[in-house]
Amino acid sequence: MTLTIEVEDSKAITFLNHLKTFDYVQLKRKSMSKEKRNILEALERSVEDVKRAKRGEIKLQSWDELLVELKQESLI
Repeated sequence: MTLTIEVEDSKAITFLNHLKTFDYVQLKRKSMSKEKRNILEALERSVEDVKRAKRGEIKLQSWDELLVELKQESLI
Protein backbone atom coordinates (compact mmCIF):
# COMPACT_ATOMS: atom_id res chain seq x y z
CA MET A 1 0.00 0.00 0.00
CA THR A 2 1.21 3.47 -0.81
CA LEU A 3 0.19 6.45 1.32
CA THR A 4 0.77 10.12 0.78
CA ILE A 5 1.01 12.18 3.94
CA GLU A 6 1.49 15.92 4.23
CA VAL A 7 3.29 17.17 7.33
CA GLU A 8 4.21 20.69 8.40
CA ASP A 9 7.81 21.49 7.50
CA SER A 10 8.66 22.18 11.13
CA LYS A 11 7.51 18.67 12.14
CA ALA A 12 8.79 16.71 9.12
CA ILE A 13 12.13 15.54 10.51
CA THR A 14 10.60 14.37 13.78
CA PHE A 15 7.86 12.58 11.88
CA LEU A 16 10.30 10.89 9.50
CA ASN A 17 12.54 9.79 12.36
CA HIS A 18 9.53 8.29 14.08
CA LEU A 19 8.50 6.40 10.94
CA LYS A 20 12.02 5.00 10.56
CA THR A 21 11.58 3.11 13.85
CA PHE A 22 9.01 0.81 12.22
CA ASP A 23 10.73 -2.04 10.39
CA TYR A 24 7.69 -2.57 8.14
CA VAL A 25 7.64 1.00 6.80
CA GLN A 26 9.66 1.89 3.71
CA LEU A 27 10.23 5.57 3.10
CA LYS A 28 10.62 6.85 -0.43
CA ARG A 29 11.48 10.48 -0.80
CA LYS A 30 10.39 12.39 -3.85
CA SER A 31 13.14 13.93 -5.89
CA MET A 32 14.31 17.19 -4.43
CA SER A 33 16.90 19.71 -5.40
CA LYS A 34 20.46 19.21 -4.22
CA GLU A 35 20.16 22.40 -2.16
CA LYS A 36 17.05 21.16 -0.33
CA ARG A 37 18.65 17.75 0.23
CA ASN A 38 21.76 19.41 1.71
CA ILE A 39 19.62 21.55 4.01
CA LEU A 40 17.62 18.54 5.18
CA GLU A 41 20.78 16.54 5.84
CA ALA A 42 22.29 19.45 7.79
CA LEU A 43 19.12 19.72 9.88
CA GLU A 44 19.16 15.98 10.58
CA ARG A 45 22.80 16.21 11.72
CA SER A 46 21.91 19.19 13.92
CA VAL A 47 19.05 17.29 15.56
CA GLU A 48 21.42 14.38 16.25
CA ASP A 49 23.98 16.79 17.76
CA VAL A 50 21.34 18.24 20.09
CA LYS A 51 20.30 14.73 21.16
CA ARG A 52 23.94 13.80 21.81
CA ALA A 53 24.44 17.01 23.81
CA LYS A 54 21.37 16.26 25.94
CA ARG A 55 22.85 12.82 26.69
CA GLY A 56 26.11 14.52 27.70
CA GLU A 57 28.10 12.93 24.86
CA ILE A 58 29.22 16.24 23.35
CA LYS A 59 29.39 19.89 24.34
CA LEU A 60 27.76 22.35 21.96
CA GLN A 61 29.25 25.70 21.11
CA SER A 62 27.79 28.68 22.96
CA TRP A 63 26.23 31.61 21.11
CA ASP A 64 29.17 33.83 22.06
CA GLU A 65 31.67 31.25 20.78
CA LEU A 66 29.77 31.03 17.50
CA LEU A 67 29.81 34.83 17.07
CA VAL A 68 33.57 34.96 17.66
CA GLU A 69 34.10 32.17 15.11
CA LEU A 70 31.91 33.86 12.50
CA LYS A 71 33.74 37.16 12.99
CA GLN A 72 37.14 35.45 12.66
CA GLU A 73 36.02 33.89 9.38
CA SER A 74 34.68 37.27 8.20
CA LEU A 75 31.18 35.85 7.81
CA ILE A 76 29.62 38.69 9.78
